[in-house]
Amino acid sequence: MFYSRRPFVRLLFFLLAGFFVARFIPASQSLTSITLLAVFLFILTAGILLHLFTKSFRLRWLPGFIMGLGVIWAGLSLYLIHMQRTERVLAQADEAIWSGRIMNEPLSRKQNLKMILQIRSRADSFRLLHPSYKVLAYLKKDSDSSKLHLGDILLFKGRFVKPAGPKNPEEFDYRNYLNNLGIHYVVFISKGRWKVLPSKEEFSLSGIFSGLRHYLLQQLKNNGLRGNEYAVAAAILLGDEQLIDPQIHQNYAAAGAVHILCVSGMHVGIIFLIFSQLLFFLNRKKYGRWLKNTILVLLIWAYALLTGLSPSVTRAATMISLFIMADSLQRSYDPCNVLAASAFLLLVVNPMLLFNVGFQLSYAAVLGIIIFYQPIFRLLYFKSKVARILWAAVVVSFSAQMGAFPVAAHYFHLFPDYFLITNLAIFGLAYLILTTGIALMLFSWFIPMAKVLGIILSGFVLVLNKIVMFIARQPGAVQHDLYFPWFKVIFIYFFILAVFLWINKKDIRYFKAVLGSLLLVVGYQTLHKYNHLNQNNMIVYSINKHTVLDFIHGRKDVLLLDSVAYNQPGVLTYSTENNRIKLGLRPRHIRLTDTLQLPWFQLKSGLAVFGHFRLFIVNPANRHFPYLQKKIPIDMLIYRGNRFIPLPEIRKSFQFQNVIIDASTSFWVRSKIQQECKQLNIKCFDLQKMGAYILKQ
Repeated sequence: MFYSRRPFVRLLFFLLAGFFVARFIPASQSLTSITLLAVFLFILTAGILLHLFTKSFRLRWLPGFIMGLGVIWAGLSLYLIHMQRTERVLAQADEAIWSGRIMNEPLSRKQNLKMILQIRSRADSFRLLHPSYKVLAYLKKDSDSSKLHLGDILLFKGRFVKPAGPKNPEEFDYRNYLNNLGIHYVVFISKGRWKVLPSKEEFSLSGIFSGLRHYLLQQLKNNGLRGNEYAVAAAILLGDEQLIDPQIHQNYAAAGAVHILCVSGMHVGIIFLIFSQLLFFLNRKKYGRWLKNTILVLLIWAYALLTGLSPSVTRAATMISLFIMADSLQRSYDPCNVLAASAFLLLVVNPMLLFNVGFQLSYAAVLGIIIFYQPIFRLLYFKSKVARILWAAVVVSFSAQMGAFPVAAHYFHLFPDYFLITNLAIFGLAYLILTTGIALMLFSWFIPMAKVLGIILSGFVLVLNKIVMFIARQPGAVQHDLYFPWFKVIFIYFFILAVFLWINKKDIRYFKAVLGSLLLVVGYQTLHKYNHLNQNNMIVYSINKHTVLDFIHGRKDVLLLDSVAYNQPGVLTYSTENNRIKLGLRPRHIRLTDTLQLPWFQLKSGLAVFGHFRLFIVNPANRHFPYLQKKIPIDMLIYRGNRFIPLPEIRKSFQFQNVIIDASTSFWVRSKIQQECKQLNIKCFDLQKMGAYILKQ
């Protein structure tokens, strides 16, 4: 049976069930540590007693069921304990002085350095914190801050604040993203309000490998790599993506090669192949296999530390280490069980990895390879060794894409159509780049050889960039605006698996599963399209310093923008793009000062009519409103801009009982308008506090 031969698959299933209960059932989050431990011990004892004393064949399932409950409870406990250790009440009304150690290499932004600090103590109260906790810090960039590195200890003055949640529909939840990393607070540190403390020399693997990474990056520069070649080589070899140009990154994403820019399982696999071949001579020694496998495990984890221990690298290193251990013990192993074992071990250490995008994509891709590779590879046989290698590369790429593309489409809303061509072209280059890069790093002390290797490496990376750019610019290279919510992702996986089993097993039952899963996918998509045709909404987005109103009528869409947003539409992407994709929109961009006449929407001089709904958008340039013989009744006033215009002045021309203060107004103006609304008994919606305003007609 599938489960009996793969115990870690069962254990992983129960562990994940415990995580989901802890995350999505609020009542479980009130359990104390003592309660969690007591219930776990009770379940464990009950399972052992049932296993020892249950003799009835009909009750043989009961001990296993109880043990499954124990693993579920263990998963729930691990998740809650992890959250209780990281989610602490630290928000301060006033600034305080803190000390903290930098936990990652500071990332350079336009005006700030971004880093994670492990806070150890509150210095102004001489209070040590046990356990310590992580915060995200933004430090004003200057000549001194550029010298900071991983492991430095900072003494700084600042106030911790909780990161803001999403203010617009479907906006990326950055607060939830940080929470999954164990970070619940953000601190902004001004120039001159920090200093580096002298620290005792402590042994730290991460610090040692961080210093080594800096040295190797400098060697890439010293040996001829510049510009895009240096940026891409640093990303491929050492996982440093800071300097990659956004256009280069976009080309790699469109060509289906973005995975090569972030160190992943492919990189770890190539490192394993390189050093496995270099250590071939140990195969002839008496204990050569043990020695070789030990060296390989150490090298793989050294590379994982060198590149920053990303989830995909950690997964690959753990999985390959388990394979190597099985080989050393000369034991047969099941790939699915090994994959489940690696996930189980990593999630026990850090349950939040489950909600990491890189972790999900990495495991989905490897699972696709495990399930699909062998059956598809056996469909064709080639006598030529070169043809077999090419066919294997095609099948590996296709299998990984089948495993990962629904999850990738959920997060990134695109699909690279030429991914097979891209991966065939880049796999060999990736091998050559990694091999040459390793050689350059090993011989960096021998300058003449290092210079030659640097030139060769730069040439390989240049060719890689040219190939990726060529593929990315072909017509139809990428499908954009894919909407894959989790329900659709699950239905797609059901369909892919059902088709595979039907082709592989040739059983009518699997054909029924194909039809059933296809019906689910088509039904969901049909309902989604039906909702598109019947939507009739107005959205006033909350985008800092901007005025953005969206009027949606079926698949038709008018987006009203202030002049800055109209000329720089990129400022809208973060806040509006996901919602636009969900609603299937191609908006027509209109300035607030324009005039527009459509059957379902009209705009003139700031007065907008949307169906039976009328609103007026204040123009900050108009300080005075004339008296009219008859006031214009409107349903909503949109107050924008930093010039204060008293509401009684606007009421000379308009009759209204609802006011929206958009995100372009200053704190002082918002306060004045809120005060006037309270005096005049007018409903007030502050987008800065309440988020986007949505009206459904």
